[in-house]
Parts: sequence; C-alpha cells; structure tokens
Amino acid sequence: MVSGRAAARASAIPGRSGREKDFPSGRIRVGSPRVVYPPVPMNPKFRPAPWFALPGVLLGLGFAPVARALEVFNYSATTHERFSSGFPSSPVANASFLYSGYNLSGIGWTTGNFGVTLISPRHFLTAAHVTVGSTVSFMGTDGVVRSYTVDSTSVIEHSAGVATDLKIGRLSAPISGGDNIAHYSTLLLNTAAAYHGLTVSVFGNGGRAGSNTLDLAGNADMLPFGAPNGVIDNTVFITDYDSVTGQTQGQGGDSGSPTFFPVNGTLALIGTHSAIDSGSSPVRTFDVLIPAYYNAINTQLAADGYTFGAFTAIPEPSTWAALAGGAALAFAAGRRRRR
Repeated sequence: MVSGRAAARASAIPGRSGREKDFPSGRIRVGSPRVVYPPVPMNPKFRPAPWFALPGVLLGLGFAPVARALEVFNYSATTHERFSSGFPSSPVANASFLYSGYNLSGIGWTTGNFGVTLISPRHFLTAAHVTVGSTVSFMGTDGVVRSYTVDSTSVIEHSAGVATDLKIGRLSAPISGGDNIAHYSTLLLNTAAAYHGLTVSVFGNGGRAGSNTLDLAGNADMLPFGAPNGVIDNTVFITDYDSVTGQTQGQGGDSGSPTFFPVNGTLALIGTHSAIDSGSSPVRTFDVLIPAYYNAINTQLAADGYTFGAFTAIPEPSTWAALAGGAALAFAAGRRRRR
C-alpha cells in the first residue's frame, strides 16, 4: 500500500534485497540517516529493517490536547465497542463486539485510561510517553474489574542510550490465576518486511476497536515527536486510514493501546500505538513493532522467572480466516509461558 501514497517512489537501499525499501528524499523524509544499520537488540532471527524518517507534524497520541476514541470508518457501537457501558469504573462487556470471541481480559487501562497489555502475570507493555500511574486495571473473564499496583516501569532501548516509545511495566505481585486475566504472546517473524500486508485487530481508548492492514514496517527517527533529530530510535509499523468499513485511525488518548494478529485461536501482540501523521493523506498511525524488541523484553521477564511467548509462523489463509471469525483464546492466565 506504499505505492501511490508515499510522497515519492520508494527505492531499494544499496546492499539490500529488493524487498526491503527506503523512502527517498521528499515530503516524508526530513534528513539523511545517521545510521542505516543500527545495532538493534533484536532476536537473532530478526534482521534489521529499512530506515525511514518521520515528518515534523508527527503527534504523539498521549500528547493530544483532547482525548478521543479510536476513529473507525462506518463506526457502529454494536460492532466496535468492547464495552456497552460503564467504562472505566464498571464496564459491561458487549456480547456483539467484533472481537468478543477472543479472551480480551489482558487488555487493560491506566488511571488515565491509556492502554496497557499483559505479556506475563506480572508484566505489561504500553507507550513510553504514557504516564502509567500507581495502578492498572483489567476486567477478568468473570466480568470483575481488578486493579493492581505498579511496582516499576522502564523504557526499552533501541540501541545503547537510545530510548524507544515502548515501556514495560512490572506489577508489585503476579496476578493470580484465579483472577481470570490472560496475558499474550507475540508474533516473531524473521524480518520487518514479513509483517507487511497483515490484517490486524486494532484497539483504542476505552476498548473501541476495528481492523487495518500493515502498510510498512521499518526503523525510524520518531523522537522527539514533531522534531526528529536524525537518530534512529524505533522500529515501527504504519497503518493508514482508508474508506473501508471497520478500518481504524489513532486519536488522542489511544497511546499504548494494542495491535494484535490472530494466531492459532489467540491474539498475538505485535504493536502499541505511538503517534499519528496528521499531515499525510490518508492519515497514518504509527505503532512500535514489539517483536523487534523481543530479546530486550524477554530479558526483563526472565529476571522474574517468566518468558515472553512467541509464535513464529503465520497460519495458512484458510486457518487465518477461521481464526478471524472469532475462535476463543486459549486461556493461560497465571502460568509461566515457554516458547
């Protein structure tokens, strides 16, 4: 979906395969890269992604002046709202929700209602620019909302001394299996290019959700928002907003909310929302590509005896279609994950 939408035609980076693309100079690019092949702490199987710079109009979703719910084309409350009423203090699950067939209990919120997603009984991911606060909340499969104390948070680094917009939080104690709250694995493919074209499930503030397609993934100069400085600091993926029913666009307040891909009846966490490019047409939303930081995340989980689960293959199209139809998540709350 890059062709015809980028400001200029994409060209191959010298020394790379023709599948890995870079943006040439033009409206999108604001400077020459200082690093083309940065020393990214990735899974050994995950090869470095192409580089591109982001526009100066980039706006971090947590910094927007007014918090609004995720925009969904041809929005329907019956279809696109996880909760029918009561969010955040006493939410009521919407049985007609698009993704009600999955276990959504590990998708939570901060005291400021920004999104967080559990990846172990004790750890969650969100955007680094989000203020988490002292507690995070989740609604279990039993319909009960429970809040948990946050012990600490730390920002994942892209390379030594270079922060991303991805933050990992640690709870003061593991969530008990009896609380009926799930945690999620990721989808670990070999390259950023392997994620291109995936149809994903996109969540936003308050549980509103829709779908989209990954248009591009690569290494980016995203920070500081609105003032890129030529330093590669994040591996991200981009979705845009087309006139397709159910397709999504990030809004202020959506920072930290998750993007999933369905695998084997589960939701695999692949992104957290960071920013939008309001100057592009169509408007583009940027997520941090979580699998690019698998090793760094897993190191922190391992210190507490957990492993960040990872699927390593995309299901066949027929299986994928069945999963998208709403198969239930294989629930594994309270158990430590193993690859």
